[in-house]
Amino acid sequence: MWRAAVVVVVTLSLSKGDIYAQSLKPTESAPADSSVTTGPMDFPAPGEGAAISKMPKVDGALAQMRKKYFYLGELTWRGGIVLAKESSDWAETRKTSIEQDMFRQASSSNSSTNVPVPLQQNGAMNYAVGIEGLLGVNIDQLPGLRNAKWAKDKKFLRIGFHAYMAPLYKQTAQTLSGPFAYYDPEATCANCTATRSYEGKLTVDESLLTVSPGMSFFYWYERGLFDRKLMPYGGFEVGLSLVYGKRKYTINSSPFSTVAGGDQVLYTLEANLQESIINDFGFRFMPAIGFQYHVTSGHYLDLRIGYQWQEYNVTLNRRGSLTETKNTNGNFAVTYSEDFLVKTRTARLSQSGIVILLGYTAGLF
Repeated sequence: MWRAAVVVVVTLSLSKGDIYAQSLKPTESAPADSSVTTGPMDFPAPGEGAAISKMPKVDGALAQMRKKYFYLGELTWRGGIVLAKESSDWAETRKTSIEQDMFRQASSSNSSTNVPVPLQQNGAMNYAVGIEGLLGVNIDQLPGLRNAKWAKDKKFLRIGFHAYMAPLYKQTAQTLSGPFAYYDPEATCANCTATRSYEGKLTVDESLLTVSPGMSFFYWYERGLFDRKLMPYGGFEVGLSLVYGKRKYTINSSPFSTVAGGDQVLYTLEANLQESIINDFGFRFMPAIGFQYHVTSGHYLDLRIGYQWQEYNVTLNRRGSLTETKNTNGNFAVTYSEDFLVKTRTARLSQSGIVILLGYTAGLF
């Protein structure tokens, strides 16, 4: 008999536990009145634009909190291009490094002045990829607006976070062609040559990587056009941007051969300089317009066009050397060698320009 009593108690306890557990879940059974909608509902789809003011009915404490403050959530993956132009300061520092370091024009010896160095500002098309999450905010629930009549049931503000990455792969920013004539007024020995002329090229290669996290604020025309098939929007993105990269200078030249003092003399020149940017921060701001095109329930194509202001005051960490050697009848000697002494240089780097992004959007709720 006591065994039966235990079974009854355990059975009642489990049943009671089930009741408590079920109370945390949304009910699955439909009400008797079929006019009442139960279960999660999507934000009005195309064809249901008139229902824009109706909120989804979702059970559960967390869902109710979400419903109170947000009417929509979505995630967008984007890719596109950035059309930018270099700042004059960035081009000027490149010109200065070529003249003072590669051609040694700041020195009175072993310098080259026969090839002019133009100030060259380049335009570039860079690629960008990123992700953005947006929440539609019930503005009548914002502090200070809860009693505002004009804000009642208004749905047009979307706020969220984004992160973009723009890798600029190696590109040649500037090229100069020789011959590069280096002159040394102190070359007075019997088998020395005051002017050595090197056929070849000087190239400057650049590569940059930018990562830009920030916040998005957009006005969304939620009623849309063509029965919510097309939804225009406008607003801005704002945040920080991190840049990493380098700029590399190289002279590739042929040896210079001459006869001096009856000896066969062969001169060679090697020059390399790298200027590195290590994790410098800048500010980014981009006003933008765009639209979403509805594909199917909860899925959209997104086009966004804007102009971004994105600039950095970067520190260039510099390392390199120039070495000239001489081979006289098989006897090797170094005529000149220098490690570049200016270890750092500051410059303003700009990635400002037109941004065009195409994306895919998935609705979360």
